[in-house]
Amino acid sequence: MKTNKCMIREKLAAYGSETLTNQELVEYFLGNNALHSDANLILREVAKKTVKELMVMYGLTMATAVSLKAAEEFGRRLFSLNEKSIPNIRFGCPEDIAQYLLPRLSAKPVEEFVVLCLNTKNNLIACQPVSKGSLSSSVVHPREVFNFAIVSRAAALAVAHNHPSGLAVPSKEDVELTMALVRCGKLLGIPLQDHIIIGQGEYYSFREHQAACFE
Repeated sequence: MKTNKCMIREKLAAYGSETLTNQELVEYFLGNNALHSDANLILREVAKKTVKELMVMYGLTMATAVSLKAAEEFGRRLFSLNEKSIPNIRFGCPEDIAQYLLPRLSAKPVEEFVVLCLNTKNNLIACQPVSKGSLSSSVVHPREVFNFAIVSRAAALAVAHNHPSGLAVPSKEDVELTMALVRCGKLLGIPLQDHIIIGQGEYYSFREHQAACFE
């Protein structure tokens, strides 16, 4: 009788890795340890926990915990390599930006504020973190945002940050910062296209919810 791991391996080989669910990915590494666990939670924890912490939390052997951390680092480096083909990434709507950033920001343990520089066709030409904060806040000044945009010769930009709480709900400070960036963008001729807040599996687009900010 085939084990779950064998069936998952055969599914990946036959239909591609993108067909695997989060649960199947976690079960492939953790086996029976994952059968009654929240796969999404485990995927988030892998990025935050050390090998020893994963061993204690899920009763893993060192070999399995190391494999998980190696897989997480492998994925991170693949994302980094893909940045070299960045001009081929085009953002047609807020959801496109969110889908690009969710795997990059949703598991971050502290707030990280990133600037995405765009050309005249809304293709991504550069992406750069400009601030890393505490568990609850990130200090951002418009000059850092637009300095990077100017150096990158951006025609427009979008900004984004994550909420470690997992809730993509804008704070008063988020609203004020968005309005300040919109004003600066108009003065400099580098319009702000959107400000995206990344949560755990969800996002908030100021363009979608507060379009008046951009008028």
